[in-house]
Amino acid sequence: MIVIGAIHINNCNIQPYIPIYMIVAGACSISLWVLSSLEFCLPKVGRILTSLVALFSFAWFITGSVWVFSVYNTYPGNCDRTLYLFAFSILIIHYILIGLGIVFGLIFSCCIGRIFALGEQVDV
Repeated sequence: MIVIGAIHINNCNIQPYIPIYMIVAGACSISLWVLSSLEFCLPKVGRILTSLVALFSFAWFITGSVWVFSVYNTYPGNCDRTLYLFAFSILIIHYILIGLGIVFGLIFSCCIGRIFALGEQVDV
């Protein structure tokens, strides 16, 4: 993300913030990986910093979604195709992963609730 954003920093006239979104989002992803390893050495500090970067990443994800999807119908010729399609694809993949996380979280919650309900019925 950082490389694609940096290469095309001036190649998106319709929305010049898309390359910046890519650079910052890539830096946040790398930061989360580095900070997750910091949690082994300094658990409290690592958790706090990871939480702050994750919160910023979520807000940046929403901001990037607005920038990328707001020019969806007008991007051809006004923004580098590789940059735009890469940003668009990354966001779509994130939305799919968020949706799958919600679905599997709900399924898991229902299964756990059912297990506890069956356990209570057996004890009676």
